[in-house]
Amino acid sequence: MTDETTEARKVSFNASIPAIETAIKIHGEGGARLQIDIAESDMGGFLPALIMRGHPLKVTLEKA
Repeated sequence: MTDETTEARKVSFNASIPAIETAIKIHGEGGARLQIDIAESDMGGFLPALIMRGHPLKVTLEKA
């Protein structure tokens, strides 16, 4: 049986880290910022992430 509450908190989509200097920024205060690009064909998978804005996230990266 699937826990719907847990599933509602997971969003999966394909993305890439662009090959630009500013894609990964290291802050002097010990943090970092990561920019990702999402193809238009993958936007459907990404849209549920919009409701997660402002919430702490657990991020896992893996090559597609």
